Amino acid sequence: MLFFSAPFYKHRVSITHWEDINNRLAYFNKLRQYLGGSLDDLYKTTPSMLLQTGANSLLSLYRGSVAAAIADTYRDHEWKRWKFRSTPQNWWTSLGAKFSAQDPEAVQTVREILADLEAEYNVVELEDWYRVSYKLLASNVYRLRALGGLSNVLQRLYPEHPWNWNQPEKHDKRTAQWKISLTVSCLLPQPETADLN
Repeated sequence: MLFFSAPFYKHRVSITHWEDINNRLAYFNKLRQYLGGSLDDLYKTTPSMLLQTGANSLLSLYRGSVAAAIADTYRDHEWKRWKFRSTPQNWWTSLGAKFSAQDPEAVQTVREILADLEAEYNVVELEDWYRVSYKLLASNVYRLRALGGLSNVLQRLYPEHPWNWNQPEKHDKRTAQWKISLTVSCLLPQPETADLN
């Protein structure tokens, strides 16, 4: 967790101060330097960070939503709401309901979320999902539950695939081997291919 030695503002800042986009840009640009420097580092922002840095009224302006404050400040950036540490209240529940109703925009958002998870867990083929345990997905369990669970998401997005979640042998034995393989591949440098021309 990131702790700030002093707030960015010595005096109380009014909500009207934050209504000016230039003031929000100055604040978030300073905050992102603490977080790593890139716009995507702002996904790490939490409400407590805003409180620690004296931006209480900024949080109030956006009804406690860090994601809404950042997205409204950097309007040209394509933000992925699910990547924020804290999403707007009921965002996941709402997405889950729309996904269940097969809303095209919600289905596309869930596809993008799944693509992020595939990259994070090195899922290359659909069969690899059997090897991803809920223990490994711990930080995403609440989110997946809001969408009806991982098996529901996969069955809806890939209905042509013959899913069989009742076969424990598909994921029990190989999960540990797969985790080791994934860890080793991350630790060891990938061999370079030689150009024979």
